[in-house]
Amino acid sequence: MLADLVWLANTHINLISRKSNPHPEDIAFLHIDDCAPLLHTMKRYLPPQGVNLLDIGSGGGFPGLVIAISDPEIQVTLLDATNKKCEFLRSASCALDLSNTRILWSRAEQIGHEKEHRGRYEAVTARAVADLRVLIELALPFLRIDGHLFAMKGPRAHAEDEIKHATSALDTLGGSVQEIYEAENRGELIGSRTVIVIKKVRETPREYPRPPGAVRGRPIGDSQLRPGRGTTRTRGRPVGANSKALREAMERHISAREQPH
Repeated sequence: MLADLVWLANTHINLISRKSNPHPEDIAFLHIDDCAPLLHTMKRYLPPQGVNLLDIGSGGGFPGLVIAISDPEIQVTLLDATNKKCEFLRSASCALDLSNTRILWSRAEQIGHEKEHRGRYEAVTARAVADLRVLIELALPFLRIDGHLFAMKGPRAHAEDEIKHATSALDTLGGSVQEIYEAENRGELIGSRTVIVIKKVRETPREYPRPPGAVRGRPIGDSQLRPGRGTTRTRGRPVGANSKALREAMERHISAREQPH
């Protein structure tokens, strides 16, 4: 059902690439099934109940909505910096009758300093968000001590290379790599996938995360300092109800599919 909603909304909101004009079946294969290794890995690290999870850069709901659907016991906060994507996430949550999601329109660099979110989560997830050095700085401030970051990455060689370049960031921010879970190769189109598991072993210094331009333009441990681009957007608030039209379209789509033929 999620694949249908993404397909429906993707004509209005750029949730996934439109180049291949993907159908719901393609979306399920390329994006939903791609989250399976993450779900498998999370089960080995997280308790069965009482988990608050933050998904950074949720976009089309991968993996955040997939997690919320697969495990109603996990309270999933979906974070994205693009308002239209947040409206989709809210509409999809309503259409799928999910009671365990919360949507936030903001940047991790901003709300990572807010008391409501800093050090409040047992788990953080991310898919195709940023290089590991950048992702660690965005994610670790949200975690409790002994919480885990689950970073979805590509082939093992690439994951190992990112870890090697993230040594300084891990040391500075209080993270420790627990494992690289390598999923079964899904063929030439998808290739191999990994999940890097990082445990927060000590408190992250208060000055992190830095402003957006610094986080991405000057990653911790980067010997080649590059000027970054900042932003003045500060919108750390839940998405409102201005996505009514999209939500109603999704609900009509679900209702039509459920009608007997």
